[in-house]
Amino acid sequence: AAAVVAAVAVVLTGSGGSEPVPIADPPAAAGTPSGVPAPGVPDARTVLRLAATAALAQPFTEPRADQFLYLETVYDGHTRQDWLSMDGTHDGLVATMGADPGVPVPGCRDGRRAVVRGTTVGPGTEPCEPDPAYLPDLPTDATAMGLHLRAMGGHPGTNSWAKNAAELGLHHYLRPAARAALYQAAAEIDGVTVVPGVTDGAGRPGTGIRWTHGGTGPGVTMVFDPTTHLFLGFQDGDALVKAVVVDAVGDTA
Repeated sequence: AAAVVAAVAVVLTGSGGSEPVPIADPPAAAGTPSGVPAPGVPDARTVLRLAATAALAQPFTEPRADQFLYLETVYDGHTRQDWLSMDGTHDGLVATMGADPGVPVPGCRDGRRAVVRGTTVGPGTEPCEPDPAYLPDLPTDATAMGLHLRAMGGHPGTNSWAKNAAELGLHHYLRPAARAALYQAAAEIDGVTVVPGVTDGAGRPGTGIRWTHGGTGPGVTMVFDPTTHLFLGFQDGDALVKAVVVDAVGDTA
């Protein structure tokens, strides 16, 4: 399989594969009030701009339409595996490692896909539109990306737009320039704040970037590595430990 590292927090180990980012022990309590940058911690917009610069430097190889984006995420001690069709027409799978056979994700072909009941495919089909993991036509400048995030839907407000950004950032294979534009656009969403000293769903320490609607509620907190500025995952949510392009469902490298 062509194990190509996506522009996310994974460690390149040569042309043949990748390995998960090490899961670190949670940091000690920083004692800094939420939303207030600790000494030496940049503000939220600076963190996102640094993340954009880091994204631009990540390796990229154009995937084939018949390949899959393999994602390995961890939350609350459970590891989830996703095989997402690059063009949305091939059959994928979502599984919890070691727990179940997984849930099929039928590809959408000629406007129809198989119906899934529990973990079983069929009988029957239903109307569909392809949901590709690879989005080669996403905007590569911040203004156009901001318009795209709004056009994705949801109620007007920072949570909806931030959730759209999070969905694009975690579950899709993006060109480096598009991922950089995503972070640059996110930096301009109203209500963005920095939350230093947080951990992702795997307990890895990082810098949190939080959006809330009207300045209230739990919001959405993305976690970035404080040194490399690469995306790690979410506070109280999935931690991304591996993202590679593979040839078939079941391949992990």
